[in-house]
Amino acid sequence: MKEISNLNELIELCNNLSVLYVEDDSMLNQVNTSILESIFKRVDSCANGKEALEKYIEKKADSNTYDLVITDINMPYMNGIELSKEVLKLDNSQQILIISAYNDSDKLELLIQLGIKYYVQKPVSTEKFFEVLEKIAKEIHEKTISKELTTELTSYDNITKLKNIHALHEDLKLNKFENIFIIELTNFENIQSFYGIEKSDAILNDLIVHLKEKISCKKCLYRKGTNKIAYMFNDEIRKTLNNFVEKLDESMFSYCIGISSQKENLVTTAKMALKYARSHKLKYKKYSKDIDTKDMDFNSLKIQEVISEAIKENSVFPVFQPIFNKNKELIKYEILMRIKSNKKNKVYFPNEFIDIALETNNFYELNILMLEKLFDTIRNSDKKFSFNISYQDIVHTKLCDYMEEKFKEEPTLAEKFIFELLETHEIEDYKILDDFIKRFKKYGVLIALDDFGTGYSNLSQIVNMDFDYVKIDGSLIKEINYNYKSLAIVKAIITFANETGIKTIAEFVSSESIFNKLQKIGIDEFQGFYLSKPLEKI
Repeated sequence: MKEISNLNELIELCNNLSVLYVEDDSMLNQVNTSILESIFKRVDSCANGKEALEKYIEKKADSNTYDLVITDINMPYMNGIELSKEVLKLDNSQQILIISAYNDSDKLELLIQLGIKYYVQKPVSTEKFFEVLEKIAKEIHEKTISKELTTELTSYDNITKLKNIHALHEDLKLNKFENIFIIELTNFENIQSFYGIEKSDAILNDLIVHLKEKISCKKCLYRKGTNKIAYMFNDEIRKTLNNFVEKLDESMFSYCIGISSQKENLVTTAKMALKYARSHKLKYKKYSKDIDTKDMDFNSLKIQEVISEAIKENSVFPVFQPIFNKNKELIKYEILMRIKSNKKNKVYFPNEFIDIALETNNFYELNILMLEKLFDTIRNSDKKFSFNISYQDIVHTKLCDYMEEKFKEEPTLAEKFIFELLETHEIEDYKILDDFIKRFKKYGVLIALDDFGTGYSNLSQIVNMDFDYVKIDGSLIKEINYNYKSLAIVKAIITFANETGIKTIAEFVSSESIFNKLQKIGIDEFQGFYLSKPLEKI
Protein backbone atom coordinates (compact mmCIF):
# COMPACT_ATOMS: atom_id res chain seq x y z
CA MET A 1 0.00 0.00 0.00
CA LYS A 2 1.29 3.48 -0.89
CA GLU A 3 2.01 5.57 2.18
CA ILE A 4 1.33 9.29 2.30
CA SER A 5 4.64 11.09 2.65
CA ASN A 6 3.50 13.16 5.65
CA LEU A 7 0.41 14.63 7.24
CA ASN A 8 1.60 18.17 6.54
CA GLU A 9 1.50 17.46 2.80
CA LEU A 10 -2.12 16.28 3.11
CA ILE A 11 -3.07 19.37 5.13
CA GLU A 12 -1.42 21.60 2.51
CA LEU A 13 -3.42 19.88 -0.24
CA CYS A 14 -6.70 20.22 1.66
CA ASN A 15 -6.42 23.52 3.52
CA ASN A 16 -8.61 25.36 0.97
CA LEU A 17 -11.16 22.59 0.46
CA SER A 18 -14.58 22.13 2.05
CA VAL A 19 -16.24 18.85 3.02
CA LEU A 20 -19.77 17.63 3.70
CA TYR A 21 -19.48 14.62 6.06
CA VAL A 22 -22.49 12.32 6.56
CA GLU A 23 -22.55 9.61 9.25
CA ASP A 24 -25.48 8.41 11.41
CA ASP A 25 -23.31 6.96 14.18
CA SER A 26 -23.03 9.98 16.50
CA MET A 27 -19.79 8.97 18.15
CA LEU A 28 -18.10 8.11 14.84
CA ASN A 29 -19.45 11.33 13.36
CA GLN A 30 -17.95 13.40 16.17
CA VAL A 31 -14.53 11.69 16.01
CA ASN A 32 -14.18 11.83 12.22
CA THR A 33 -15.47 15.39 12.03
CA SER A 34 -12.72 16.41 14.44
CA ILE A 35 -10.09 14.64 12.29
CA LEU A 36 -11.43 16.22 9.08
CA GLU A 37 -11.48 19.70 10.67
CA SER A 38 -7.76 19.38 11.35
CA ILE A 39 -7.16 18.80 7.63
CA PHE A 40 -9.82 20.72 5.66
CA LYS A 41 -10.71 24.40 5.63
CA ARG A 42 -14.37 23.74 6.38
CA VAL A 43 -16.33 20.66 7.46
CA ASP A 44 -20.13 20.45 7.72
CA SER A 45 -21.41 17.25 9.33
CA CYS A 46 -24.88 15.67 9.09
CA ALA A 47 -26.51 12.62 10.68
CA ASN A 48 -28.42 11.31 7.63
CA GLY A 49 -28.83 11.67 3.88
CA LYS A 50 -31.96 13.85 4.05
CA GLU A 51 -30.29 16.40 6.31
CA ALA A 52 -27.15 16.33 4.12
CA LEU A 53 -29.12 16.91 0.91
CA GLU A 54 -30.87 19.93 2.46
CA LYS A 55 -27.47 21.30 3.52
CA TYR A 56 -26.04 20.69 0.04
CA ILE A 57 -28.95 22.45 -1.69
CA GLU A 58 -28.73 25.37 0.76
CA LYS A 59 -25.01 25.84 0.03
CA LYS A 60 -25.56 25.59 -3.74
CA ALA A 61 -28.32 28.22 -3.53
CA ASP A 62 -25.68 30.60 -2.14
CA SER A 63 -23.50 29.88 -5.21
CA ASN A 64 -21.14 27.73 -3.15
CA THR A 65 -20.23 24.07 -3.45
CA TYR A 66 -18.48 21.38 -1.44
CA ASP A 67 -15.24 20.08 -2.84
CA LEU A 68 -15.91 16.65 -1.37
CA VAL A 69 -18.89 14.73 0.02
CA ILE A 70 -18.02 11.85 2.40
CA THR A 71 -20.96 9.62 3.26
CA ASP A 72 -21.95 6.34 4.88
CA ILE A 73 -24.40 4.08 2.98
CA ASN A 74 -26.80 2.69 5.57
CA MET A 75 -28.56 5.67 7.21
CA PRO A 76 -32.13 6.59 8.22
CA TYR A 77 -34.45 8.75 6.07
CA MET A 78 -32.15 8.65 3.03
CA ASN A 79 -29.22 6.30 2.50
CA GLY A 80 -25.84 7.22 1.02
CA ILE A 81 -26.61 5.86 -2.46
CA GLU A 82 -29.86 7.86 -2.71
CA LEU A 83 -28.03 10.93 -1.42
CA SER A 84 -25.27 10.45 -4.03
CA LYS A 85 -27.85 10.17 -6.83
CA GLU A 86 -29.51 13.45 -5.80
CA VAL A 87 -26.19 15.26 -5.34
CA LEU A 88 -24.96 14.14 -8.78
CA LYS A 89 -28.19 15.44 -10.33
CA LEU A 90 -27.32 18.86 -8.92
CA ASP A 91 -23.62 18.63 -9.86
CA ASN A 92 -22.47 15.70 -11.97
CA SER A 93 -18.81 16.55 -11.29
CA GLN A 94 -19.11 16.36 -7.50
CA GLN A 95 -16.39 14.28 -5.82
CA ILE A 96 -17.93 11.67 -3.48
CA LEU A 97 -16.21 9.25 -1.08
CA ILE A 98 -18.28 6.34 0.27
CA ILE A 99 -17.33 4.87 3.66
CA SER A 100 -19.37 1.82 4.66
CA ALA A 101 -19.27 -1.49 6.49
CA TYR A 102 -21.04 -3.06 3.52
CA ASN A 103 -19.14 -4.94 0.82
CA ASP A 104 -22.22 -5.90 -1.19
CA SER A 105 -21.40 -6.40 -4.89
CA ASP A 106 -24.81 -4.99 -5.92
CA LYS A 107 -24.17 -1.79 -3.97
CA LEU A 108 -20.66 -1.53 -5.41
CA GLU A 109 -22.08 -1.93 -8.92
CA LEU A 110 -24.57 0.86 -8.23
CA LEU A 111 -21.74 3.14 -7.12
CA ILE A 112 -19.78 2.35 -10.29
CA GLN A 113 -22.85 3.13 -12.42
CA LEU A 114 -23.15 6.49 -10.67
CA GLY A 115 -19.52 7.22 -11.50
CA ILE A 116 -18.33 7.11 -7.89
CA LYS A 117 -14.82 5.68 -7.84
CA TYR A 118 -13.77 6.21 -4.23
CA TYR A 119 -15.01 3.64 -1.69
CA VAL A 120 -13.50 2.67 1.66
CA GLN A 121 -14.77 -0.22 3.78
CA LYS A 122 -15.21 0.09 7.54
CA PRO A 123 -13.40 -0.24 9.84
CA VAL A 124 -11.13 2.31 8.19
CA SER A 125 -7.47 2.54 9.08
CA THR A 126 -6.10 6.09 9.39
CA GLU A 127 -3.42 5.23 6.85
CA LYS A 128 -5.96 4.05 4.25
CA PHE A 129 -8.28 7.00 4.92
CA PHE A 130 -5.48 9.56 4.48
CA GLU A 131 -4.25 7.80 1.33
CA VAL A 132 -7.67 8.09 -0.31
CA LEU A 133 -8.04 11.71 0.81
CA GLU A 134 -4.68 12.50 -0.78
CA LYS A 135 -5.76 10.95 -4.11
CA ILE A 136 -9.02 12.90 -4.10
CA ALA A 137 -7.34 16.17 -3.13
CA LYS A 138 -4.79 15.82 -5.92
CA GLU A 139 -7.54 15.11 -8.44
CA ILE A 140 -9.48 18.17 -7.26
CA HIS A 141 -6.35 20.33 -7.63
CA GLU A 142 -5.67 18.98 -11.13
CA LYS A 143 -9.24 19.82 -12.18
CA THR A 144 -8.95 23.29 -10.64
CA ILE A 145 -5.71 23.97 -12.51
CA SER A 146 -7.29 22.69 -15.74
CA LYS A 147 -10.33 24.92 -15.20
CA GLU A 148 -8.12 27.96 -14.55
CA LEU A 149 -6.14 27.20 -17.71
CA THR A 150 -9.37 26.90 -19.71
CA THR A 151 -10.57 30.22 -18.28
CA GLU A 152 -7.28 31.82 -19.29
CA LEU A 153 -7.56 30.42 -22.81
CA THR A 154 -11.17 31.59 -23.21
CA SER A 155 -10.65 35.00 -21.56
CA TYR A 156 -7.48 36.12 -23.32
CA ASP A 157 -6.67 36.89 -26.92
CA ASN A 158 -3.97 34.44 -28.00
CA ILE A 159 -2.16 36.98 -30.21
CA THR A 160 -1.98 40.09 -28.03
CA LYS A 161 -2.40 38.34 -24.63
CA LEU A 162 -4.92 41.04 -23.78
CA LYS A 163 -8.23 40.13 -22.18
CA ASN A 164 -10.85 39.44 -24.84
CA ILE A 165 -14.48 40.44 -25.37
CA HIS A 166 -15.73 37.76 -22.94
CA ALA A 167 -13.54 39.13 -20.16
CA LEU A 168 -14.67 42.66 -21.03
CA HIS A 169 -18.33 41.76 -20.50
CA GLU A 170 -17.51 39.91 -17.26
CA ASP A 171 -15.54 42.90 -15.95
CA LEU A 172 -18.40 45.24 -16.87
CA LYS A 173 -20.61 43.32 -14.43
CA LEU A 174 -18.31 44.46 -11.61
CA ASN A 175 -19.54 48.01 -12.30
CA LYS A 176 -16.29 49.56 -11.10
CA PHE A 177 -15.25 51.61 -14.14
CA GLU A 178 -16.32 55.18 -14.89
CA ASN A 179 -15.03 55.49 -18.47
CA ILE A 180 -14.30 53.51 -21.59
CA PHE A 181 -12.42 54.05 -24.85
CA ILE A 182 -13.20 51.83 -27.85
CA ILE A 183 -10.39 52.29 -30.38
CA GLU A 184 -10.93 51.12 -33.95
CA LEU A 185 -7.77 50.64 -36.00
CA THR A 186 -9.36 51.60 -39.30
CA ASN A 187 -6.50 50.55 -41.60
CA PHE A 188 -5.69 47.25 -39.85
CA GLU A 189 -6.98 45.16 -42.76
CA ASN A 190 -4.77 47.11 -45.19
CA ILE A 191 -1.74 46.54 -42.96
CA GLN A 192 -2.58 42.81 -42.88
CA SER A 193 -2.84 42.72 -46.67
CA PHE A 194 0.45 44.52 -47.18
CA TYR A 195 2.63 42.99 -44.45
CA GLY A 196 0.90 39.66 -43.90
CA ILE A 197 -0.74 38.30 -40.76
CA GLU A 198 2.43 37.56 -38.75
CA LYS A 199 4.06 40.96 -39.32
CA SER A 200 0.80 42.88 -38.76
CA ASP A 201 0.28 41.04 -35.45
CA ALA A 202 3.78 42.12 -34.42
CA ILE A 203 2.96 45.73 -35.35
CA LEU A 204 -0.23 45.52 -33.27
CA ASN A 205 1.65 44.09 -30.29
CA ASP A 206 4.21 46.86 -30.55
CA LEU A 207 1.39 49.42 -30.31
CA ILE A 208 -0.02 47.66 -27.23
CA VAL A 209 3.39 47.72 -25.51
CA HIS A 210 3.57 51.50 -26.04
CA LEU A 211 -0.03 52.05 -24.90
CA LYS A 212 0.65 50.10 -21.70
CA GLU A 213 3.51 52.48 -20.93
CA LYS A 214 0.95 55.29 -20.71
CA ILE A 215 -1.88 53.70 -18.73
CA SER A 216 -2.36 53.13 -15.03
CA CYS A 217 -4.24 49.81 -15.31
CA LYS A 218 -2.44 47.34 -17.58
CA LYS A 219 -5.14 44.68 -17.03
CA CYS A 220 -7.90 47.02 -18.18
CA LEU A 221 -6.88 46.93 -21.84
CA TYR A 222 -8.90 44.50 -24.00
CA ARG A 223 -8.88 43.24 -27.57
CA LYS A 224 -12.44 43.75 -28.76
CA GLY A 225 -12.47 42.06 -32.13
CA THR A 226 -9.99 41.93 -34.98
CA ASN A 227 -9.33 45.67 -35.26
CA LYS A 228 -10.67 47.06 -31.99
CA ILE A 229 -9.12 47.68 -28.58
CA ALA A 230 -11.02 48.77 -25.48
CA TYR A 231 -9.76 50.43 -22.32
CA MET A 232 -11.83 50.83 -19.14
CA PHE A 233 -10.56 53.24 -16.51
CA ASN A 234 -11.32 55.75 -13.76
CA ASP A 235 -8.58 58.30 -14.52
CA GLU A 236 -9.22 61.76 -15.93
CA ILE A 237 -10.41 61.43 -19.54
CA ARG A 238 -8.50 64.28 -21.19
CA LYS A 239 -5.08 63.20 -19.91
CA THR A 240 -5.71 59.53 -20.76
CA LEU A 241 -6.96 60.48 -24.23
CA ASN A 242 -3.87 62.62 -24.91
CA ASN A 243 -1.66 59.67 -23.96
CA PHE A 244 -3.53 57.33 -26.31
CA VAL A 245 -3.52 59.82 -29.18
CA GLU A 246 0.22 60.41 -28.74
CA LYS A 247 1.05 56.71 -29.08
CA LEU A 248 -1.50 56.06 -31.84
CA ASP A 249 -0.15 58.98 -33.88
CA GLU A 250 3.37 57.54 -33.57
CA SER A 251 2.17 54.17 -34.87
CA MET A 252 1.34 52.98 -38.40
CA PHE A 253 -2.37 52.86 -37.61
CA SER A 254 -5.13 55.23 -38.57
CA TYR A 255 -7.84 55.20 -35.94
CA CYS A 256 -10.96 56.61 -34.38
CA ILE A 257 -12.00 56.45 -30.74
CA GLY A 258 -15.44 56.25 -29.14
CA ILE A 259 -15.52 57.56 -25.58
CA SER A 260 -18.19 57.20 -22.92
CA SER A 261 -18.71 57.98 -19.24
CA GLN A 262 -22.26 56.58 -19.15
CA LYS A 263 -21.49 54.08 -16.40
CA GLU A 264 -24.76 52.15 -16.73
CA ASN A 265 -24.26 51.59 -20.46
CA LEU A 266 -20.59 52.09 -21.23
CA VAL A 267 -20.10 49.84 -24.26
CA THR A 268 -23.30 50.72 -26.12
CA THR A 269 -22.81 54.46 -25.74
CA ALA A 270 -19.10 54.24 -26.62
CA LYS A 271 -20.05 52.34 -29.79
CA MET A 272 -22.47 55.17 -30.69
CA ALA A 273 -19.65 57.68 -30.21
CA LEU A 274 -17.31 55.50 -32.29
CA LYS A 275 -19.86 55.26 -35.07
CA TYR A 276 -20.28 59.03 -35.03
CA ALA A 277 -16.50 59.59 -35.09
CA ARG A 278 -16.10 57.18 -38.01
CA SER A 279 -18.91 58.67 -40.10
CA HIS A 280 -17.75 62.25 -39.43
CA LYS A 281 -14.06 61.40 -40.01
CA LEU A 282 -13.07 62.43 -36.47
CA LYS A 283 -10.20 60.94 -34.49
CA TYR A 284 -12.38 60.72 -31.40
CA LYS A 285 -15.82 61.56 -30.07
CA LYS A 286 -17.28 61.46 -26.56
CA TYR A 287 -20.84 60.23 -26.20
CA SER A 288 -23.55 62.80 -25.56
CA LYS A 289 -27.32 62.65 -25.82
CA ASP A 290 -27.38 64.63 -29.05
CA ILE A 291 -25.68 61.73 -30.90
CA ASP A 292 -27.79 59.05 -29.19
CA THR A 293 -29.61 57.05 -31.84
CA LYS A 294 -31.85 55.02 -29.55
CA ASP A 295 -34.42 57.77 -29.07
CA MET A 296 -34.60 58.73 -32.73
CA ASP A 297 -37.02 55.99 -33.68
CA PHE A 298 -40.23 56.09 -31.65
CA ASN A 299 -41.41 52.97 -33.47
CA SER A 300 -38.75 50.88 -31.74
CA LEU A 301 -40.46 51.49 -28.39
CA LYS A 302 -43.73 50.24 -29.82
CA ILE A 303 -42.02 47.14 -31.20
CA GLN A 304 -40.46 46.50 -27.78
CA GLU A 305 -43.98 46.42 -26.35
CA VAL A 306 -45.04 43.92 -29.03
CA ILE A 307 -42.03 41.71 -28.26
CA SER A 308 -42.77 41.78 -24.52
CA GLU A 309 -46.39 40.89 -25.23
CA ALA A 310 -45.37 38.02 -27.52
CA ILE A 311 -43.06 36.56 -24.85
CA LYS A 312 -45.65 36.93 -22.10
CA GLU A 313 -48.47 35.39 -24.17
CA ASN A 314 -46.28 32.88 -26.03
CA SER A 315 -47.49 34.22 -29.37
CA VAL A 316 -44.24 33.39 -31.19
CA PHE A 317 -44.52 30.83 -33.96
CA PRO A 318 -42.49 29.39 -36.87
CA VAL A 319 -43.26 29.39 -40.57
CA PHE A 320 -41.39 27.30 -43.10
CA GLN A 321 -39.80 28.64 -46.28
CA PRO A 322 -39.35 25.70 -48.69
CA ILE A 323 -35.97 25.32 -50.41
CA PHE A 324 -35.74 23.44 -53.72
CA ASN A 325 -33.05 21.82 -55.83
CA LYS A 326 -32.42 22.39 -59.55
CA ASN A 327 -35.27 20.02 -60.43
CA LYS A 328 -37.71 22.02 -58.27
CA GLU A 329 -37.84 19.19 -55.74
CA LEU A 330 -38.42 20.30 -52.15
CA ILE A 331 -35.34 19.31 -50.11
CA LYS A 332 -35.48 21.35 -46.90
CA TYR A 333 -36.98 24.35 -45.10
CA GLU A 334 -35.71 27.60 -43.66
CA ILE A 335 -37.34 28.31 -40.30
CA LEU A 336 -38.67 31.88 -40.11
CA MET A 337 -40.01 33.52 -36.99
CA ARG A 338 -43.27 35.41 -36.67
CA ILE A 339 -44.76 37.14 -33.62
CA LYS A 340 -48.38 38.06 -33.18
CA SER A 341 -49.82 40.95 -31.21
CA ASN A 342 -53.26 39.92 -30.02
CA LYS A 343 -53.90 43.49 -28.89
CA LYS A 344 -53.28 44.83 -32.40
CA ASN A 345 -54.44 41.66 -34.18
CA LYS A 346 -51.32 41.85 -36.33
CA VAL A 347 -48.55 39.45 -37.31
CA TYR A 348 -45.02 40.92 -37.34
CA PHE A 349 -42.27 39.82 -39.73
CA PRO A 350 -38.56 39.45 -38.79
CA ASN A 351 -37.46 42.70 -40.45
CA GLU A 352 -39.86 44.53 -38.10
CA PHE A 353 -38.62 43.17 -34.78
CA ILE A 354 -35.36 41.15 -34.92
CA ASP A 355 -32.92 44.08 -34.64
CA ILE A 356 -34.82 45.48 -31.67
CA ALA A 357 -35.10 42.03 -30.06
CA LEU A 358 -31.30 41.69 -30.35
CA GLU A 359 -30.70 45.15 -28.89
CA THR A 360 -33.01 44.47 -25.93
CA ASN A 361 -31.67 40.93 -25.30
CA ASN A 362 -35.08 39.37 -25.98
CA PHE A 363 -34.12 37.35 -29.04
CA TYR A 364 -33.05 34.35 -26.95
CA GLU A 365 -36.48 34.10 -25.32
CA LEU A 366 -38.24 34.46 -28.67
CA ASN A 367 -36.08 31.70 -30.13
CA ILE A 368 -36.74 29.31 -27.24
CA LEU A 369 -40.51 29.81 -27.47
CA MET A 370 -40.39 29.16 -31.22
CA LEU A 371 -38.08 26.15 -30.95
CA GLU A 372 -40.29 24.45 -28.37
CA LYS A 373 -43.11 24.58 -30.95
CA LEU A 374 -40.80 23.38 -33.68
CA PHE A 375 -39.11 20.23 -32.40
CA ASP A 376 -42.07 17.87 -32.93
CA THR A 377 -42.39 19.05 -36.54
CA ILE A 378 -38.70 18.37 -37.15
CA ARG A 379 -38.86 14.93 -35.50
CA ASN A 380 -41.70 13.90 -37.79
CA SER A 381 -40.08 15.15 -41.00
CA ASP A 382 -37.48 13.57 -43.27
CA LYS A 383 -36.22 17.02 -44.37
CA LYS A 384 -33.49 19.25 -42.97
CA PHE A 385 -34.29 22.60 -41.33
CA SER A 386 -32.22 25.77 -41.54
CA PHE A 387 -32.28 27.87 -38.36
CA ASN A 388 -31.05 31.49 -38.26
CA ILE A 389 -28.49 32.33 -35.59
CA SER A 390 -26.73 35.65 -35.05
CA TYR A 391 -23.17 36.43 -34.00
CA GLN A 392 -24.65 37.90 -30.83
CA ASP A 393 -26.30 34.52 -30.08
CA ILE A 394 -22.91 32.85 -30.47
CA VAL A 395 -21.06 35.34 -28.24
CA HIS A 396 -23.58 35.20 -25.40
CA THR A 397 -23.79 31.36 -25.64
CA LYS A 398 -27.19 30.81 -23.92
CA LEU A 399 -28.93 29.72 -27.11
CA CYS A 400 -25.94 27.62 -28.16
CA ASP A 401 -25.83 25.94 -24.74
CA TYR A 402 -29.56 25.21 -24.98
CA MET A 403 -29.21 23.72 -28.48
CA GLU A 404 -26.18 21.62 -27.51
CA GLU A 405 -28.09 20.09 -24.60
CA LYS A 406 -30.95 19.24 -26.99
CA PHE A 407 -28.54 17.62 -29.44
CA LYS A 408 -26.89 15.60 -26.68
CA GLU A 409 -30.30 14.33 -25.56
CA GLU A 410 -31.47 13.67 -29.11
CA PRO A 411 -28.64 13.17 -31.66
CA THR A 412 -31.06 12.56 -34.57
CA LEU A 413 -32.38 16.10 -34.08
CA ALA A 414 -28.92 17.57 -34.67
CA GLU A 415 -28.59 15.71 -37.97
CA LYS A 416 -31.64 17.58 -39.33
CA PHE A 417 -30.38 21.05 -38.32
CA ILE A 418 -28.53 23.64 -40.38
CA PHE A 419 -27.35 26.74 -38.49
CA GLU A 420 -27.60 29.74 -40.79
CA LEU A 421 -25.30 32.52 -39.60
CA LEU A 422 -26.79 35.97 -40.13
CA GLU A 423 -24.12 38.07 -41.80
CA THR A 424 -25.82 41.40 -41.07
CA HIS A 425 -24.56 41.55 -37.47
CA GLU A 426 -21.01 42.67 -36.77
CA ILE A 427 -18.42 39.94 -36.33
CA GLU A 428 -15.73 41.16 -33.96
CA ASP A 429 -13.82 37.95 -33.24
CA TYR A 430 -13.51 35.31 -35.95
CA LYS A 431 -12.05 32.79 -33.51
CA ILE A 432 -15.38 32.76 -31.63
CA LEU A 433 -17.12 32.01 -34.92
CA ASP A 434 -14.67 29.25 -35.79
CA ASP A 435 -15.05 27.68 -32.33
CA PHE A 436 -18.85 27.76 -32.74
CA ILE A 437 -18.63 25.92 -36.07
CA LYS A 438 -16.36 23.23 -34.62
CA ARG A 439 -18.58 22.91 -31.53
CA PHE A 440 -21.66 21.94 -33.52
CA LYS A 441 -20.10 20.14 -36.47
CA LYS A 442 -19.27 17.24 -34.16
CA TYR A 443 -23.01 16.64 -33.66
CA GLY A 444 -23.66 16.50 -37.40
CA VAL A 445 -25.08 20.03 -37.67
CA LEU A 446 -24.41 21.75 -41.01
CA ILE A 447 -23.42 25.44 -41.20
CA ALA A 448 -24.65 28.00 -43.73
CA LEU A 449 -23.55 31.60 -44.22
CA ASP A 450 -26.41 34.03 -44.95
CA ASP A 451 -26.31 37.12 -47.20
CA PHE A 452 -22.97 36.15 -48.72
CA GLY A 453 -21.54 38.73 -51.07
CA THR A 454 -21.98 41.83 -48.93
CA GLY A 455 -21.11 42.96 -45.45
CA TYR A 456 -18.02 41.05 -44.33
CA SER A 457 -14.94 43.18 -43.85
CA ASN A 458 -12.49 40.30 -43.76
CA LEU A 459 -13.21 37.70 -46.44
CA SER A 460 -9.84 36.03 -45.81
CA GLN A 461 -11.05 35.01 -42.34
CA ILE A 462 -14.34 33.62 -43.67
CA VAL A 463 -12.97 31.46 -46.50
CA ASN A 464 -10.86 29.43 -44.07
CA MET A 465 -13.90 28.33 -42.07
CA ASP A 466 -15.80 25.09 -42.52
CA PHE A 467 -19.11 26.24 -44.07
CA ASP A 468 -21.37 23.79 -45.90
CA TYR A 469 -23.54 26.38 -47.66
CA VAL A 470 -23.42 30.02 -48.68
CA LYS A 471 -26.70 31.81 -49.23
CA ILE A 472 -26.12 34.58 -51.74
CA ASP A 473 -27.35 38.03 -50.73
CA GLY A 474 -30.88 38.67 -52.02
CA SER A 475 -30.02 42.13 -53.35
CA LEU A 476 -27.70 40.45 -55.89
CA ILE A 477 -30.29 37.86 -56.92
CA LYS A 478 -33.11 40.39 -57.44
CA GLU A 479 -30.99 42.35 -59.95
CA ILE A 480 -29.37 39.45 -61.74
CA ASN A 481 -31.40 39.80 -64.96
CA TYR A 482 -30.41 43.41 -65.62
CA ASN A 483 -27.36 44.29 -63.50
CA TYR A 484 -24.18 42.84 -65.02
CA LYS A 485 -22.20 43.61 -61.83
CA SER A 486 -24.62 41.53 -59.73
CA LEU A 487 -24.36 38.70 -62.25
CA ALA A 488 -20.55 38.87 -62.19
CA ILE A 489 -20.46 38.76 -58.38
CA VAL A 490 -22.85 35.78 -58.25
CA LYS A 491 -20.75 33.91 -60.85
CA ALA A 492 -17.61 34.60 -58.81
CA ILE A 493 -19.28 33.27 -55.66
CA ILE A 494 -20.36 30.10 -57.50
CA THR A 495 -16.79 29.55 -58.73
CA PHE A 496 -15.40 30.07 -55.23
CA ALA A 497 -18.02 27.71 -53.75
CA ASN A 498 -17.42 24.97 -56.32
CA GLU A 499 -13.68 25.08 -55.74
CA THR A 500 -14.10 24.82 -51.95
CA GLY A 501 -16.85 22.19 -51.88
CA ILE A 502 -19.55 24.56 -50.61
CA LYS A 503 -23.12 24.48 -51.94
CA THR A 504 -24.80 27.70 -53.05
CA ILE A 505 -28.34 28.83 -52.21
CA ALA A 506 -30.17 31.69 -53.93
CA GLU A 507 -32.97 33.49 -52.08
CA PHE A 508 -35.48 36.01 -53.45
CA VAL A 509 -36.12 33.85 -56.52
CA SER A 510 -39.25 35.75 -57.52
CA SER A 511 -39.73 34.78 -61.16
CA GLU A 512 -39.19 31.99 -63.66
CA SER A 513 -36.62 34.04 -65.58
CA ILE A 514 -34.50 34.52 -62.41
CA PHE A 515 -34.78 30.81 -61.61
CA ASN A 516 -33.71 29.84 -65.14
CA LYS A 517 -30.77 32.25 -65.09
CA LEU A 518 -29.57 30.95 -61.72
CA GLN A 519 -30.04 27.34 -62.78
CA LYS A 520 -27.99 27.99 -65.91
CA ILE A 521 -25.02 29.55 -64.08
CA GLY A 522 -24.84 26.71 -61.55
CA ILE A 523 -26.73 27.60 -58.33
CA ASP A 524 -27.44 24.45 -56.28
CA GLU A 525 -30.55 25.39 -54.29
CA PHE A 526 -33.35 27.96 -54.57
CA GLN A 527 -35.96 29.69 -52.43
CA GLY A 528 -38.41 32.47 -53.13
CA PHE A 529 -42.03 33.30 -53.90
CA TYR A 530 -41.77 31.97 -57.47
CA LEU A 531 -41.31 28.50 -56.02
CA SER A 532 -43.28 28.82 -52.78
CA LYS A 533 -44.31 31.30 -50.12
CA PRO A 534 -43.56 30.46 -46.46
CA LEU A 535 -45.89 27.78 -45.10
CA GLU A 536 -47.51 27.87 -41.67
CA LYS A 537 -47.80 24.08 -41.62
CA ILE A 538 -45.93 21.26 -43.34
